[in-house]
Amino acid sequence: MGQLLVFAVISSMTADWRYMMWSLIVAMTAGVSSIINTWQAQKRADKEMARKS
Repeated sequence: MGQLLVFAVISSMTADWRYMMWSLIVAMTAGVSSIINTWQAQKRADKEMARKS
């Protein structure tokens, strides 16, 4: 969130919105990969809990 805010300020000061576009791409890439990793870890944890029950 902070990264997007910084790039939004830079983009508005320079009137060059490419800064914002690139920051969105990076933020989305990091966010999606984190969501996938969390989802996979939760799946493994659920399988382990089912195995122990």
